[in-house]
Amino acid sequence: MDVPLWFALIVVGWLGVKLVRPPWWLIAVLLLGGFLLADSVLAPVIDSAVKLRRSAHVPAQAPDHAPAHQPGHLA
Repeated sequence: MDVPLWFALIVVGWLGVKLVRPPWWLIAVLLLGGFLLADSVLAPVIDSAVKLRRSAHVPAQAPDHAPAHQPGHLA
């Protein structure tokens, strides 16, 4: 099942606010900090760490069927 990242973040954020009840200033600081961190000199380091971690968890999949015929190509 593929879930869009934006939807997963909204659900996790909503559940976190409902269950943990953090103060609103802490939510604002975390959102603003994440926004500023994404545009900082640390962004490439974070991006490579996330890609490295994601590639370690994705199993290699062999194609289970022949590639589909593409229009304009001879079979």
